[in-house]
This record gives sequence, C-alpha cells and structure tokens, in this order.
Amino acid sequence: MHTLVTITAGMNSAEAQDWVRMLVRMYARWAEEKGYEARVIGSSPGEVGGLRNAVLAIAAAVHGRLSHEVGVHRLTYISPFDPHGRRHTVMAAVAVTAEPGELPAEEELSVAAAEFTGRKFVFSAPIRSYILQPYSLVKDHRTGIETGDATRVLDGAIDQFRNQEKP
Repeated sequence: MHTLVTITAGMNSAEAQDWVRMLVRMYARWAEEKGYEARVIGSSPGEVGGLRNAVLAIAAAVHGRLSHEVGVHRLTYISPFDPHGRRHTVMAAVAVTAEPGELPAEEELSVAAAEFTGRKFVFSAPIRSYILQPYSLVKDHRTGIETGDATRVLDGAIDQFRNQEKP
C-alpha cells in the first residue's frame, strides 16, 4: 500500500502556485522525518515558478495518519510586491488517497499522476490557516490548536493537529 497526496491551487495566481509548492515540501519533509520515501510523481507547473497542482507519492500506508490534512489550507501573508503592504490570502486543497500495492516504478506512475492532477476540487471553508506576516501563527480550525511556530509546521511538524478534540 502507498499513499498519494494531491495538492491543488485555489486560484491560478503565482502566489497560490507557490503555496502548492510549499505544501508539497511540508508533506515531503513530514514523510522523510518518519523514514518514508516520498517523491512528486506528477505536477502542472505554474506560469512563474510554483505548481498549479502536484501529486506526492509516499511509499507507505499513511493515508490514515494524513487524513486530518484533507481540506483547504489557507495562507495569509504580506506580499513584497504590494506597494501598500496589504495582506494577501491564497488557498490550496489537499486530498489523500490510499493506493494498493507497492509504490510503482517511476515510469509506471504517469497514468496515476495524470488522473490525480486532473481532479477538480470543491473549495470550502479552510481546515487550517497559516499566517506568516505580520506575525507567525498556524491555526487548525477543526481542533482549535494553534502554534506560533509556522516555520516548524512548514518543515513537516503536522502531527500536533491530528486526532485532537476541539476544546
């Protein structure tokens, strides 16, 4: 069994596409820390540098451990390109799927990757918000758990949001 994590930008902007790239890195770092092989098996590049969508394959049955990640992830930041210093918000949808069998060889993954990167997602209320500027905060809206260490979360420390009851 292996797991596919599909991440799709909420809008076709360079910032949203960069957010997808950041989330791919977060999940890859989480997998690496747990000792699992993880690699991007398909993606659609953005116009300026990020990714419109991506499929990260993890060579382990971790879909249950990542099920708390399914939903919309919202990023709020101050754009260095906004001359007025306003806050900007972008979103990305995350889906997690269990796949039977071992992680196939790279040449066999193109069909699966094409299927998952072609999905359309319904964007609803965010499950988690990441605020990077003017202060640092990550808040899980389902559990109420907050942390001021957004850098650590974006480096893969996501287990703290799993299986917690909302206070």
